[in-house]
Amino acid sequence: MTTFALQLNTQEQHIVFIRAPEGPTKVRPVGFEETAARAVTLEEADRNYRLKYGHELPELPERDQSDCVFNNCEFEFYLLMAKYKAIQFFIG
Repeated sequence: MTTFALQLNTQEQHIVFIRAPEGPTKVRPVGFEETAARAVTLEEADRNYRLKYGHELPELPERDQSDCVFNNCEFEFYLLMAKYKAIQFFIG
């Protein structure tokens, strides 16, 4: 049950009882169903991409990891995260 107390600065007690709706409540903007992307399978998404753009997905280029520690950017990321967490542990 939802209760709102109105006009708290007066001597009268005005209380309104508004029943909460049963079950889950969904609030969406107007026209959301038309603009929302549908969940599709991977095969259908691939087919839709080929129909829209006329070609397969391009191959991802090889990443240049020469600027990273031990030529491994993933290792450098985990090293920085470990340093950050150690500092946070000692600072409190």
